[in-house]
Amino acid sequence: MAIDLYSICPCGTGKKIKFCCRDLAPEIEKIERLLEADQRHACLEHIEQLEKKFPQRSYLEMRKASLLRQLGKAAEADSILKELVHRDASNPVVWAEAVFLVLDREDQEFRVAIELLQRAIDAAGDKTPREVLEAIALVSQYAHTLGMPLVCLKHMLLYLDRDPENQNAFVALLRFQQSPQVSALLKDTGALPSLAEGELPAEQARIFEAVAADASLGRIRPAERQLTELSEQAPKSPAVWKALGLVRGWLGDNPAAVDAFRRLSTLDIPFDDAVEAEALAQLLDEDESETIDIVELNFVTDDLDQARKQLEDSQHVHELSGEVTAAGDEPPPRSLALLLDRAMPKDAQSAPYEELPSVIARLAYFGKQVDRAARVGLIAHEDSLEEAKRRLLEISGGMLTEEPTSDDEQDPPRGRRVVGQVSVYAAQFAERKFLPEDTPADRRYDIIQDDRRHKLLEVWPQGKLPPLSGKTPSEAAKGTAEDRIRLAGMVLNMELTSQRETVSANSFDELRQQLELPAVHAPENTHVEDWSLVRLSRLDPTGLSDEDLLLAFTRAGTNRYPAAIVNLGQEVLSRPELISGENAISPEEVCGQIAELHEDTRLALEWNERAREFSLKAGVSNAGNDLFELYVRLNRGEADNAVELLQHLMDEHGDEPGVRNAVAKVLQETGLMNPDGTMARSKEPAIVTAGGESEAGKIWTPDEATATTGGTESKIWVPD
Repeated sequence: MAIDLYSICPCGTGKKIKFCCRDLAPEIEKIERLLEADQRHACLEHIEQLEKKFPQRSYLEMRKASLLRQLGKAAEADSILKELVHRDASNPVVWAEAVFLVLDREDQEFRVAIELLQRAIDAAGDKTPREVLEAIALVSQYAHTLGMPLVCLKHMLLYLDRDPENQNAFVALLRFQQSPQVSALLKDTGALPSLAEGELPAEQARIFEAVAADASLGRIRPAERQLTELSEQAPKSPAVWKALGLVRGWLGDNPAAVDAFRRLSTLDIPFDDAVEAEALAQLLDEDESETIDIVELNFVTDDLDQARKQLEDSQHVHELSGEVTAAGDEPPPRSLALLLDRAMPKDAQSAPYEELPSVIARLAYFGKQVDRAARVGLIAHEDSLEEAKRRLLEISGGMLTEEPTSDDEQDPPRGRRVVGQVSVYAAQFAERKFLPEDTPADRRYDIIQDDRRHKLLEVWPQGKLPPLSGKTPSEAAKGTAEDRIRLAGMVLNMELTSQRETVSANSFDELRQQLELPAVHAPENTHVEDWSLVRLSRLDPTGLSDEDLLLAFTRAGTNRYPAAIVNLGQEVLSRPELISGENAISPEEVCGQIAELHEDTRLALEWNERAREFSLKAGVSNAGNDLFELYVRLNRGEADNAVELLQHLMDEHGDEPGVRNAVAKVLQETGLMNPDGTMARSKEPAIVTAGGESEAGKIWTPDEATATTGGTESKIWVPD
């Protein structure tokens, strides 16, 4: 590829090659070709020869530093870059290369890369060299890997602002917005807030608007400095403190961001605004990410078969079938089992929730090894370990003895060892009700609701929590204003966690009422763009104009906020002018979306039927509706309905593109078919979780979070 003399010079000056490195043009062309061919060693040798003829040329030195970095010679690359920065600190490409070097080195903090990128963006001005754009993308990717969503989101937006046609960047942003792992609060952090009328004096307001403009262009460090000064001049301005928290978060300085958001929560602002600021601070506060260890204990026995029989005869242990694989270097266990807190009642189908057994630990049976006795491994949360241990020894009839702990590096760890960690929240809601396989789906769902209510309204309020300075929620509710805001922030975060993937009947409003916390209100600002995303589910959409309703619904859908999608989607369907006509929203798609988001499969089937009716009316294939119903029926254990529906799909839609593959995918996802097309084994009895899952054939482990059913991908297939 011939070098265009009128293209921007890759040396970083921002000038065209003709007016910058014209004498190097033939060599630039050769070097770039070697790089495209991945001939790094040959390219490095060529550059070193050229340096004798063209000393201290920025282009040659930057390409050399880049090659040295890629070849693992970080110290040499670092030396070259330091000299380049000393000679020309206004070169954005040099700073971008420094970003790459820092991200490649394990001994450097991620925030150093962000600071260097700020230097690159500042030096680039209105023109962004390719290397700076790549550095922005790489910082965003690293932030995602490191669990820093504010940094990730902001840098994705900065990238798209400079390259709006880049489809890969657009898809990455959409995945972030759609991810159930990202709280709805964090999806609202890509732009600075607007000033309320009269919030600041004219001169300070002008500075704030200039700061917002700077931050939107990526000049975040200068914005942070100016906002820090503004916070001293206007210490009671909510917009200033919120903006300061955001820019500090974009710079990866979470502790400082937490301080700003907590300061915001103490100002004279609406209670809901204070709670959202506190909830955001909690999400960013690493010191409050309290965890509980998952512990394995081992118990040796002289007769594993007899010990196993003794445990199973107790009715407190349920053995699991299925293939067992090895973990790490250890041999695989002979089998796995679940330890229950009580025996299953005789009439489990009509027994009240309180009488049903719960899974408290997992058991693994290991045969005798050359240097180790046969044993039973027990895995449980630290806070339930003693109960699980006591129950296991009690029902073993003296056939098990706890194995001494050994940390000898020459041997695999024995006795007691920590095998993982789980959040305090997940541990508190991790009790699993164990039900027979033939338990009807609707009863399983009702048990889930009973379990949630019990945990949320009875157990959680009485537990001492570190973020509440060791107080229980019930105690904090009667404490200071700061205690109450912090408590309300925790409740909001729990509610958003429970709504990440589905909409379910929850008791969070009841919990707020019990703790005498104010109810969450709908957004009050008249500008849709300024509404808090997390309050869209509280909005009364009947009073919205068509335009505002569509904007709010689109925003909820783009950010995959289930509660808001259902709330707003139902109003969209009630307005004929929005679901008919040339630019109308597809009503079958809205109904299908709502169907997917309902955790209660009874409601999911009802909404899917509405979607099917709209599809038939529009004269389009309803294969997607049939596939979704098949998925739900199989998960509900309704074999007769599923067989009939499967036959209908093959007869009516089997010739449509992709239908047969989609049917196979549904059968695989529901565990009835293996990836190779063979039929899978029968399911295990269901373990109903406090988080809403009804799992069959899946071995429960204490580190599983309490996520609800559903997923990031649509279960409704749309024909090609």
